[in-house]
Amino acid sequence: MYHYRKRINGCPKVVGEGSMNSKLIIIKSGLIIFILIFLSSWNVFAEDKYFPLDEGFTWNYTIKTDGKAHDETMVIKTLPKKYLLGSKLIPRQIETGGKKTFEFFDKNDEGVYVYAAQESGIAKPELKEKPYFYIKKPYRVGNTWEGHYKTKHLMEPVKFPIKVTIQSVDETVTVPAGKFSKCLKLTKTGEINENHGGYFGESKVIVEESLWYAPGVGLVKSEFNEMSNHRMSGPGHGTTLLESYKVNSKKNSLFW
Repeated sequence: MYHYRKRINGCPKVVGEGSMNSKLIIIKSGLIIFILIFLSSWNVFAEDKYFPLDEGFTWNYTIKTDGKAHDETMVIKTLPKKYLLGSKLIPRQIETGGKKTFEFFDKNDEGVYVYAAQESGIAKPELKEKPYFYIKKPYRVGNTWEGHYKTKHLMEPVKFPIKVTIQSVDETVTVPAGKFSKCLKLTKTGEINENHGGYFGESKVIVEESLWYAPGVGLVKSEFNEMSNHRMSGPGHGTTLLESYKVNSKKNSLFW
């Protein structure tokens, strides 16, 4: 059985069914390979979602700090998307100690980042001078970037730049909310010279913090140490543990 004729050098040439089938096989094989590569890339992306921002996602934490008589609680909730400062952003509400703060997230090729923030008692959000990443791509051991740290043990909290490093992508962590595997572990390290004023003078505060993020869940545990050479500054140690979390069944993901 033949399908068509083709003229080569002025002479007709019959192109048979076998030739047609070979071309179809090549085309189909190419499509299958493309689909497999696409699905593989999508799955890797989904598994690397250490910082989910699905609407309605809620996390409940307990904060234990040495020297404090009572544990604190922290509740974080992702709110519906909204337009702010000309951009479509994901708001996240953080409530602790009866105070609420808000962070507004966007994304780029390096991951999700804080575009603007609104502290408790401030009338409106303030735009960040540059993107602030909790976690930054590539999700690879040794990757580093500049983050922020807010002291937890000083009489007056101080925020300063700090180095963030990915230490592991295969940690297993057990907290009240459950056991989580394949967690990403970050460390934050840095120091600051703090002036206490007058008689008290200056002190150096050295900070180390470790944080664990579970795929599809987010932060499940953090632990900090603040060391100082001054009696007004510390030392201090504390942990934050995920008690429970709730996923909205009607997901509305950040990743449009």
